[in-house]
Amino acid sequence: VTATPSAGYQFTSWSNGSTANPVTVRLNTDVFITANFEVLINSYTITAIAGEGGSVSSQGGEYEEGTELTISATPDVGYRFVNWSNGSSEPDITFTVNENINLEAIFEELPKYEIVFSEPNGGIIVVTYTYPNGNVENANNDYLSGEYYEGEIFTITPYSQPGYRFVGWIGIDSTDNPLELIVESNIEISAEFEVIPFDVNDMDNVKYHLYNKDTLNGKKVNNIKSSNYYNANFNNLELENIF
Repeated sequence: VTATPSAGYQFTSWSNGSTANPVTVRLNTDVFITANFEVLINSYTITAIAGEGGSVSSQGGEYEEGTELTISATPDVGYRFVNWSNGSSEPDITFTVNENINLEAIFEELPKYEIVFSEPNGGIIVVTYTYPNGNVENANNDYLSGEYYEGEIFTITPYSQPGYRFVGWIGIDSTDNPLELIVESNIEISAEFEVIPFDVNDMDNVKYHLYNKDTLNGKKVNNIKSSNYYNANFNNLELENIF
């Protein structure tokens, strides 16, 4: 006896337990035999590969028809994902398996730009950079100057010397403090500081060069440390009458 499946089905067994097809039945009594069938589930081959500059979460394999599959493309450092070979521009691609599919993730190298951190007059800049591995480095002035990929981020903080104050940035139109710099072009950047002007009408906080008298009261100021510039709070100093 031969069992013949209809389109979309496949033979599985006979009711007597046999899986032979055809099957031979010995007729020495009444015999009732039924052929069992099941819906035929096709399987398809999915292949996924990564082009230069990245990786994919799965290289594919054999999957039954109707399986929902998601494959992700991840760029290496210095690269960005462009698209899949089927035209999808999303790095995470989800589809239902109903045919053999070959996919390739396409990446391209990011452009590099020259970033120069110049040492300013009247202070310093501290540059903070986070490496792709997560390590963070802080460095003064020009130590971290070099080539960087587009999209990398720096945080730059200005610190003024006594007698100076931060004005803005040289190389970029901003007064942000700190400044977040996103790499998108060649740039030389530094901080601009200016000398704080001396105002005899504001004696609470005076910055001046080798000066040691309260000119408003005619008194000599004691206990001022010797340096090129002094920062003295006159409310907290002892004054001696010099007359």
